[in-house]
Amino acid sequence: MLRYFLALEVVGAFAVAFAVRFPSRGRWWLRALVVILFVAFVARTIVSCRSSEWGCDFSLMWTAGRYVLDGKDPYTIHGVLPRNAPYPGFFYPPNALPLFCSFALTPQQLAIDIWAVINVCLCAGLWFAAREAIRKQCDEGGAGLDPLLAALLGGVVCDSYAVHFGIQAGQLSFLTTMALIGALVIPHTPLRPLNTAALLAIGGVKLQTLIPFLLLFTRWRDRWTWLLLGAFLGALTVLGAGGPENVRDRFLSIQSAYQIASVPGRVLDQSPLNPASFSVISFDHLLTRVGIDRESARTLNVVANVVIGLGVLVVVVRYRTTAADLCCAIVSVYAVTFSYHRTYDLPLVILAMMCIASRLREEAGRLRWLYWWALFALVLALNVPVGVLADLQAVSASRPILAAFVLPLPMYLLLSVLATLVVAVALESPRPMQRSVAPATPALS
Repeated sequence: MLRYFLALEVVGAFAVAFAVRFPSRGRWWLRALVVILFVAFVARTIVSCRSSEWGCDFSLMWTAGRYVLDGKDPYTIHGVLPRNAPYPGFFYPPNALPLFCSFALTPQQLAIDIWAVINVCLCAGLWFAAREAIRKQCDEGGAGLDPLLAALLGGVVCDSYAVHFGIQAGQLSFLTTMALIGALVIPHTPLRPLNTAALLAIGGVKLQTLIPFLLLFTRWRDRWTWLLLGAFLGALTVLGAGGPENVRDRFLSIQSAYQIASVPGRVLDQSPLNPASFSVISFDHLLTRVGIDRESARTLNVVANVVIGLGVLVVVVRYRTTAADLCCAIVSVYAVTFSYHRTYDLPLVILAMMCIASRLREEAGRLRWLYWWALFALVLALNVPVGVLADLQAVSASRPILAAFVLPLPMYLLLSVLATLVVAVALESPRPMQRSVAPATPALS
């Protein structure tokens, strides 16, 4: 089935290119293709529910919620897979525990199926949220990206392997993505800091995604958002711990679980010794594949994240008044390379894809080629099948070139996109901000 969906992704990518190049032609068959892409997405999800791995990650979250409701420590839960069964398997921050308690209010299998339906709905709406976010970065009254082209991009993302992987596992990536993108869409009203902080707090169930995304909220006017966000996260942490007196114990438990699970070969180890590390996206993962020892790679991972983060911050501060949409794109790509992610976290790059598509409608010359490469690389990163990476990792010990250049392919692609967008924003900087992204076009119907 994988090859059919890869073929559909290729068709979708070519349709996007056609819609960019010929915005007023072939709209009837592009509409038909959008319907096909989303129907295929739903059909693939229905078929996936028969898999033995259906909801495997969600079952850990459900169990954690059940533990909290029963007054037990969720960080003593062991992994689901046989190789992880002897060791801790739950590592989400305490502020995520109230959400997991809500999961545990229904029977486990029913909760898994309900969460899958929610994830499908969130994925289907990502294109609209991302389009609105990019439109608001350009001009509050701008026409925005053509809805048909935006829906095509949304269909390509929904049918990608990264989305399939996340829905099958029952991951939180889609909730996080929708919440963070939604935080960019909140209108400028007196309640904006409160609403924005609430959405960011929801996105905080994955702190490693929230932290880099906050680079987009570094204006002085965002100070109330930061204060309210801190209050929300603190309240959720206390609630998840069962009271302020238990907060310290929860953090000690999660620290102990991290230490046990980070031993070489276990679930949080990102080196080749861990057979489940094939889907990891991080500098740690990349560096251990090119031959750097595990301890040095962990140190360099921190250094690289900090240095690149400071560089992204400089870009955002310098260019957010002339290229705010590109700054959003840069941060969305950086966010999925920060610290530790897996390929199911990649849907956040839909923000970058919408920005790139809107720019392709206007640009010519070298900038146009840069944007084409960035869009192609993101589609490719979304569709790297982790099953193939798992098979390659199994034989990579005797093939160092394979380990160095193929296994970290998603990370290489994302870093190339990050560099491309930084170059693009520097080349774009002399010209003033466009007042609209694209001419108004008929809505998708």
